[in-house]
Amino acid sequence: MYAQTNESDVFPSLSCFPPVKTYLFRNFPKIRLHAFEDIKFPENESFSIKVVNASFIETEAFSKSLIIPPSSKLSIDIGDLDSSSSIVLRFSAFNHIKIDHLHFTNINSFNGRSVFDTDCFGNDLDINLLTFENCAIGGFSNIIHKPADADVAYLSIINSPKLTQLTDKSLPSFLSTSKSLEISNTNLQMINAHTFQAWS
Repeated sequence: MYAQTNESDVFPSLSCFPPVKTYLFRNFPKIRLHAFEDIKFPENESFSIKVVNASFIETEAFSKSLIIPPSSKLSIDIGDLDSSSSIVLRFSAFNHIKIDHLHFTNINSFNGRSVFDTDCFGNDLDINLLTFENCAIGGFSNIIHKPADADVAYLSIINSPKLTQLTDKSLPSFLSTSKSLEISNTNLQMINAHTFQAWS
């Protein structure tokens, strides 16, 4: 399914369409609350939602309203390798959902900063792989005080030159339950003492 719009258009209601393998939304200014409500995905399938050039992702845009069977996998791609963009992620934009791969690509700023605000991760969130690729990310906020609420198994930051230093305050709180951290092709020059002490 492919959709393209301008700022005057309304995000479509998707419940009238049958489930498809890939949803591509380009130039929608806002992904609204419960955007994928009442879509029931089949079992034993892999699905992908691609969002290109969106300015806002509202609270619970990706939430339990997406009905995904335990045997199926959902990937969410935000951004595009061919063009950079900036995005605002509202509080608990990802909430009560299991995501196999959440992939941010070529994002210039998150909520107007180079710091990724982890408060966009709500409760009962399970992400297998979280990837930042070609993003201007210099670190993470530590707003989440209950790391068990957001479980990220693998974190990957690649081709992101804004990342120059690691400290205990610039790493995400969910890292304490992660299995792996990959950092490659960045401008990382310094890792402060005791940076990973909290995760040992």
